Amino acid sequence: MGFNYRWGTRKVLFYALILTFVMGAIPLYPYVNATASAFKYEAASAEVEGAAQFLTTTAGGDIEYIGNGYISFFTGDPGAATFHVQAAATGLYKLNIGYYSPYGRKVTSLLVNGQSNGEIELPAIADAGSVSAEASAGKVMLKQGDNTIRFERGWGYYGIEYITLESADTVIVPDTSQYEAEAGILAGGAEIRSTGNGYSGDGYVFIPGGSVQLNVSAPAEGFYTLEFGYRASYGFKKTLITVNKKEAGASGFEVDLNESAEFVEISAGKVFLNAGNNTITFDANWSWYDIDYIKLTPMPIENKEHQVPKSLINPNATREARALMNYLVDNYGKNIISGQQELSDAEWIYEKTGKLPAMVSFDLIDYSPTRVAHGTKSEETEKMMEWAERGGIVSLCWHWNSPNGLIDVPGKEWWRAFYTDSTTFDVEYALSHPDSEEYKLLLGDIDVIAIQLKRLQDANIPVLWRPLHEAEGGWFWWGAKGPESAKQLYRLMYERLTNEHQLNNLIWVWNSVSSDWYPGDDVVDIISTDIYNQAGDYSPNINKYDRLVEVVKDRKLVALPETGTIPDPDLLPLYGADWSWFSTWTGDFIRNGIYNTAEHLTHVFNHEYVITLDELPSNLSTYGLKAPEWINAELQAANVNQTNATLSWSGASSEQEIINYLIYKDGIQLAAVNGSSSSYEVSGLAAGTKYTFKVEAATRDGVWSVGGPQIEVTTLSEPIVTPSNPDTSQPPAAGPGGKQTIQLNSAEFEAAVAKAQKGTILVTGTPAAGAKEVKVNIPAEQIAKAIDKGLERIEVNIGYAAITISLSELSSHLSGTSATITFTFAIVDPSQMSDLAQAKLGGAQVYDLNLDIDGKKITTFHAASLKVVLNYSLATDANSNTIVTYHIKENGELEVVKNSYYDATTKKVIFHPTHFSQYAAAAVDVSFKDKGSSAASQDAIDYLAARGIIQGKGNGLFKPLDLVTRAEFVQIIIQAFDLNDDAASNTFNDVPSDGWYTKAVSTAQKLGLIKGKENGSFGPREAMTKQDAAAVLERVAKLIGSTAGKSNDSILAKSVVNREQAAEMVSNLMRFLD
Repeated sequence: MGFNYRWGTRKVLFYALILTFVMGAIPLYPYVNATASAFKYEAASAEVEGAAQFLTTTAGGDIEYIGNGYISFFTGDPGAATFHVQAAATGLYKLNIGYYSPYGRKVTSLLVNGQSNGEIELPAIADAGSVSAEASAGKVMLKQGDNTIRFERGWGYYGIEYITLESADTVIVPDTSQYEAEAGILAGGAEIRSTGNGYSGDGYVFIPGGSVQLNVSAPAEGFYTLEFGYRASYGFKKTLITVNKKEAGASGFEVDLNESAEFVEISAGKVFLNAGNNTITFDANWSWYDIDYIKLTPMPIENKEHQVPKSLINPNATREARALMNYLVDNYGKNIISGQQELSDAEWIYEKTGKLPAMVSFDLIDYSPTRVAHGTKSEETEKMMEWAERGGIVSLCWHWNSPNGLIDVPGKEWWRAFYTDSTTFDVEYALSHPDSEEYKLLLGDIDVIAIQLKRLQDANIPVLWRPLHEAEGGWFWWGAKGPESAKQLYRLMYERLTNEHQLNNLIWVWNSVSSDWYPGDDVVDIISTDIYNQAGDYSPNINKYDRLVEVVKDRKLVALPETGTIPDPDLLPLYGADWSWFSTWTGDFIRNGIYNTAEHLTHVFNHEYVITLDELPSNLSTYGLKAPEWINAELQAANVNQTNATLSWSGASSEQEIINYLIYKDGIQLAAVNGSSSSYEVSGLAAGTKYTFKVEAATRDGVWSVGGPQIEVTTLSEPIVTPSNPDTSQPPAAGPGGKQTIQLNSAEFEAAVAKAQKGTILVTGTPAAGAKEVKVNIPAEQIAKAIDKGLERIEVNIGYAAITISLSELSSHLSGTSATITFTFAIVDPSQMSDLAQAKLGGAQVYDLNLDIDGKKITTFHAASLKVVLNYSLATDANSNTIVTYHIKENGELEVVKNSYYDATTKKVIFHPTHFSQYAAAAVDVSFKDKGSSAASQDAIDYLAARGIIQGKGNGLFKPLDLVTRAEFVQIIIQAFDLNDDAASNTFNDVPSDGWYTKAVSTAQKLGLIKGKENGSFGPREAMTKQDAAAVLERVAKLIGSTAGKSNDSILAKSVVNREQAAEMVSNLMRFLD
């Protein structure tokens, strides 16, 4: 999504102050520079509740405290303290907390004006002999006037001494105001009217002359965009707009009003307003038009750009990892990427919101050797492969079960050994003793995990890799010994995985807000923290975000890879909390409706600021990678004859080495050659035929150029020779009415049999000049003899059309007295077609094909036994996948032959009809706003959509990555192969009698294509798995007589099918009929 939500339409914060109403409108105000300096509020001024109390004596045995008093939270009982503060203007303010903490790091809960603002960390005080310090709580939103800052006991014993508030440079208030023209001051003939419709408010102002003046208010001096609604029913007009007309030097500007019989809105550009009251006047100028309203929107302050480079710490990072980093950086500060821990929870989100998160987070926990030793098994890597295949981003952590020292007693079981309290493993000792067994176990565990990471690299999957997360908390063994051990272990892991195992698909994510724990810019790509606020707390967590930005000096991306509650996307851009992504933790955090309500989830996943799976770029694996360029490019052809041509090229340029060239013939890939080559010999061309050749270049990254050079080449015509075989070429003149008959006797047919190749007898004939109907007669008695010789089919080819039929099918229509088999090819006069047919076919040639035995027409055939080939001239810019064959019915209606397709090599259309009739090939207009993730998937989508087998999902979108349900897949199959049986019924207990998919499911069950579940259900709304889809396709192939093979994709057998994958599967089988 390219939309920068931060400067888009903002929703009014529910705690923002709504300022004065002017003329019945709600004026919304711009950013203004706040003038308030820092204010300090002492603890003695706060109201206390519960166990909280104001004290001046020290806590416990402490003798160091020398402050003026504090609000005590030195008991375990609930309590709270509320400061009443004043704000000069509505906006963001920096909040700092003076605190008293002799016992190390603590946490307090912050509420602003009654709304939760997250948990605030009070760090352990580093200065020896000091027990007081000041901590930043980040930015808070205050309204003009009275506000409350409330602290509730979070974790640990501590005191609050004071707070300070200082302007955060910008004051944010609502954005757009609308003023109705009918509330203005009229002069010189202008009048209020309310006839017709389409206006806002109670009416509009008609200006045959005179003017209308609107009084508006602005809280600050600055530029505003001015838009207004108007109607100009009497032709083109002009209006003259003047701001603050009575001021000295005020001048107006003209705005053109194009003729419009309806009310429309246009922009008048930007205007400068004074703080306070202003006037905007519309003078008649070219009169006789209506003014409905005006809108004023503040011009936004320029957004500060982040300084994050598009580079990874690993210079050998894979193409996919570099491309993903490019995308993350481009998106940073513009949108937030949605994520979810565990694939099953991501699917649950889709069920509830209609959206899949763009990222799924996974865990290597059960690959830990000490868990495997206790019998754990994991399919997490397979799930990651499945998710990546669906186009999603993969994030990964590792709850590392300790290498040894598992305590394994109730409450501290073996499976909890990633927790400090459940293991005796000493990471500090292990790292300081590289010859110890413990150190070797560390390396061994890392090596085991490398196996799974290598599988992902081999599958070209980049990974947002977040090892040793939450180390500073101390609750995991890798952080139990303090920051130095954790940083050393992280560096050891980076060195081992990157240099020893050559894992270059990892984007390294560090997880801590503390600069003391930061391992260094040279081993960190992205910095992050995990945040678990109270249920329902959707604050933007700006305090943690700002701390992370400070640690990396805004030179690294900042992410929220674990959260209990999802920040409100309305608040994120307002606070400038530019989290790159969020990922909600699993289980109750996402599903119980308390941490994140159903309404909140719908709000988040359908928000324009939030990136979901369907909004990720289709070229994510190559995003931002530079393609080769063609400079003074040239493609030449030499040594052109009837069948061959030599192509040569020059002009490709790239920062990376060019490793391949692709040669295209008429838009279809013909060959790939090494990057060191500059020529290619094309063979197998047809004589006297024009071809278009093109060449493209690829870098080591696999990024292909576009707009490579191309050339048109026409092969030489075949030399004229005298036919030597009467059975294969007979050109007698056309008879009366343009009719021509080609007669083969037994000897000529036997000669053709003798030359048969690959089981096919070929009979060819050349239509005479002016021939509109060509009949080819063959002796019926020869068919049985040909079958006895092991031949399978006969092809009758007259150049512009060919019919191939199996000999067994043909034999089934013969009797002992049959004498002559007649194939008829006729060109139909377009004037005989209906107007509808002519319009749809667009001048395409119509052919009438028939098969007679002794003058009796044969009407029906098995589809797999009959093939028809027709010439077709593909337009230069046409999409070959949208070329379909139509059956023209006797009533003039057109019916798509769904198994038809265009063969770019032969430049013909091919289809398998079940009867002979009139046929024509033409292009179908297929256009979706979104595209498939690969050329192959887009081809399949276009192919099925052109044939009406698959449709879009509204608003011009196909949504290729949406999942396909079992009902949808069966419907596609039945439609694709014309299998519907109106008389079929089904026995499933969850298929309604009148569902849109009922007939398809009933047909599929009757034909044995699908099976139910043990409980008698079909599961129509469940996602179709690849395993089940492959089984259905195999049964369809057997049913229609195809020899398509069985899928053995065992790794992804349990993965589900999305729309583009379903399209590829079905279209591949349809084209496999040949």
